[in-house]
Amino acid sequence: MTVLEETHFAISRPDSDSPYQLTKRQGRVVGESEILLRVDTAGLCGTDIQIARGMRHEEASVIGHEGLCEVIAVGLGMAANYKVGERIVINPTSAEDSTFLLGHTIDGMFQSHILVDARAHRLGQLIKVTEPIDRELACLIEPLACVLYSISILKPFRPDVAFIFGDGTIGRLAQIQIPLSTNLKDARLVNREDFYGGPNQSLGPTLAKRCAVIIATPRDSTVDCVNHVIENSTTKTLVDVVGGFAAGTNPLLVEIQRARAANVAGTPAQATIHTTKANNQSEAAIRFTGHRGVSAEHIRLAIALLAKYPDTYRPLVTHLVSPRGAADVLNALSSGHHREYEGRRIIKLAIDMTAEGTQW
Repeated sequence: MTVLEETHFAISRPDSDSPYQLTKRQGRVVGESEILLRVDTAGLCGTDIQIARGMRHEEASVIGHEGLCEVIAVGLGMAANYKVGERIVINPTSAEDSTFLLGHTIDGMFQSHILVDARAHRLGQLIKVTEPIDRELACLIEPLACVLYSISILKPFRPDVAFIFGDGTIGRLAQIQIPLSTNLKDARLVNREDFYGGPNQSLGPTLAKRCAVIIATPRDSTVDCVNHVIENSTTKTLVDVVGGFAAGTNPLLVEIQRARAANVAGTPAQATIHTTKANNQSEAAIRFTGHRGVSAEHIRLAIALLAKYPDTYRPLVTHLVSPRGAADVLNALSSGHHREYEGRRIIKLAIDMTAEGTQW
């Protein structure tokens, strides 16, 4: 039996020159090969901020790719696989189908309901959550999964130190998780002010060790970080470029970009790597890699960790807002480089999509 999808809302804007607001979206009948999800919690990601600032342009009219949903209606053709009341995480990136990108090519999590078709099921993008994870921590599932992907690439390198560019959600999670998932206890974080505010004399000795580097910065800072590694490495270094960047016509950046694009959602099992030499007297070998998306196994492990050790990760969720509050945040962040809201820097902002008073 099919059911009528509820009339629902989205946090969206008609064009890049207009403010974000709650907009009404009309429902329709749920088809036999579809399921209807109610979005419980969504998370604001750095890429969402870049879209709000016009640094990225996407097909989707609704952004957002982090969070937790609940099944509220199931078409007949999906009834053997899903039940009303089950909790679901949508893996936003598919290794098999490059057109499946939640919040980029497909309308994302910043809406009250998502109608999911059989393609998402066939690709394995719908991951059931059975652990009792706190709702506000659900926005950390995908970024923690991303960090676990990075660690799986860097761990076999057996570094002496991990050097993390970017003190946003990914950087902070990496600093927490690396000592927990490896024998490496030295995970150093460098924020934007450290990097651009002075000569950074302390970075040279760090890169003199056998070093793993994670670059998790906004796309307008990534190339500067790559160049810094090339100029300062004096021994073997493995670099995971997490965020996207504009390579232009620079041959090295193009090769790094290709290596990053080749590693999608845990595929291939052994990450593609591009090797170059340091731009200094040492001519040390530097191996660059990167990745997009995460695998289902990365997501399942992230869920298990967040459920088992909630207090370890809870401090990273600095803000919890309603959908109307989220629209205000996006409008406040749409210009400049700041990431503050209500007097505090945003590390991870969670949106309670079921907040009382958010209705039509």
